Amino acid sequence: MSWSRVHLRQQLLRAVLADIATTGRPEIPAALTDRIDAEYGGFAEFLLAAQALWYRTFDARLDVVLETWPSDVRGALIQLEKDVNEALTGARILLDAHHSHPALAEAHRRHHRTLSWATGVSLPNVEESDLR
Repeated sequence: MSWSRVHLRQQLLRAVLADIATTGRPEIPAALTDRIDAEYGGFAEFLLAAQALWYRTFDARLDVVLETWPSDVRGALIQLEKDVNEALTGARILLDAHHSHPALAEAHRRHHRTLSWATGVSLPNVEESDLR
């Protein structure tokens, strides 16, 4: 995939997520559904891109938690989750609305396992909530 295509996909993802964050509704603007199909090949791939953005952001910020290893790791992870949800409101709304979509399941399980392995903490509601 060319750099220009990656850039277009990222622009589209951010535009849709910004719209969702503004409206508070997880619906894709009708004017962008054709572009999503053209750039991502369908809604499932678009959802995966939103999920990947959320996880990359979480994981990048998780590095700081792991480097400083606070005395309350669980509390730090819960705060981290809240911070990422605030930073990526549109992604959170979209992912919450489609949390049972089959396309999201494997990456979610993999991320949960990795988080548990890296921190020794298993957040109890992670499986159900996709880190809400």
